Amino acid sequence: MDFKGLIRLGGICFVAIAWLALSGCDSPNGPGIPGTGIEDIFPTNGATDQNLNVTLQWAYAGDTLKASPYYYDVFFGTQSRPPLIADSLYDNKFTPGSLDPQTVYFWRVQAYHDGVTVASSPVMHFKTGRSFTYPLAAGLRWDYWHEIYSYADEQHEQLYFRDTGRSIVEIVAPLIIYDTIDVYDLYIRESIGAERYTGHVYLNNTEDGLYTYDYTIITSVTPRPVVNQTGTTLTFAGHTFDSSAQLFAFLDAGIAFADKDDPYPPPDPPESTKSYAYPLKLGSQWTYRFVTSDGNPWRIDKKVIRREQITVPAGVFDCFVIRWFWDVNNDGQWDGGVEGYDYLAPQGLIKREFYAGKVGVTTYDHPDGTDYYDFYDGYTLTDYGREMGRGRQIAR
Repeated sequence: MDFKGLIRLGGICFVAIAWLALSGCDSPNGPGIPGTGIEDIFPTNGATDQNLNVTLQWAYAGDTLKASPYYYDVFFGTQSRPPLIADSLYDNKFTPGSLDPQTVYFWRVQAYHDGVTVASSPVMHFKTGRSFTYPLAAGLRWDYWHEIYSYADEQHEQLYFRDTGRSIVEIVAPLIIYDTIDVYDLYIRESIGAERYTGHVYLNNTEDGLYTYDYTIITSVTPRPVVNQTGTTLTFAGHTFDSSAQLFAFLDAGIAFADKDDPYPPPDPPESTKSYAYPLKLGSQWTYRFVTSDGNPWRIDKKVIRREQITVPAGVFDCFVIRWFWDVNNDGQWDGGVEGYDYLAPQGLIKREFYAGKVGVTTYDHPDGTDYYDFYDGYTLTDYGREMGRGRQIAR
């Protein structure tokens, strides 16, 4: 049966029992609720090839009395009579979260004022496309398990040390930086071992990719107990680091623009970086960072190498696997001593793995001796969802 037929059947009260209508016969709008008044609807009814992170939008002509505002309920799902997914929304837009590719979704909006429902749209439908962009909407949040360890064998059984922690990434709000650049503010709180990080990343989607325009990281380090690890310095690619967390931040080029004193962007914007190139497809490759005068010491490329379904504590996800490449020696050849992999799905970054080989480890109490180990740094998604700033999302 076609979708119009499904929608039409969902609202029929058969003539033979029409007299029951006033006592509870449901229509898509509910008993006695006007079916008009919601307009400027996006996506339009029957739209196809929609983004997997589409934002539903609408307008209500009567929504002009801000002193006594209108609120909205959103019904959304793959059923022809979609369930309530969010209520008490003040904004006239809603991002349901990362959707499945090539899937038909049904939705409608209901408006109410002073506790009285005043209008409802008909049930509409759209179909998603195959590709996706990174999910960006205020209130979205991702929780990760973070682990760093060093090992001396390929089986990762003989560990020199291991640190664990947690990383929380939350989109605070959209804003404008440098007076001209529209971005989303990602607030990051991270702990790994005894180190604590907080900071902001400012990024946004464009037609050809997800760009990072600036970021700031504030670091607070507390002494690590001697029973866990003696003080060390690490050397890699001619650079020295106080911890493995600093080493991997450097490989991600995070240290290049980090400002430990100022939590806000500097007055002049640095060069933007393309974290992911759109459309994401097997074999596509792009430059993430070029060598720059303001601190980035080498070129980094990324390439989509395969698709893979992975299972993590947050669920099962169909991912693009994106490999990182470093030209550490700036000789035009990709270095074999370091590897990185992002597992990216419509829901966001699901997993990240970095490997750095032959890192020199020198302890403070034996500064003349250096041992060499391989290092691993990994983030694994444990939970994700939305923390609504206004309105409430209904648990599904």
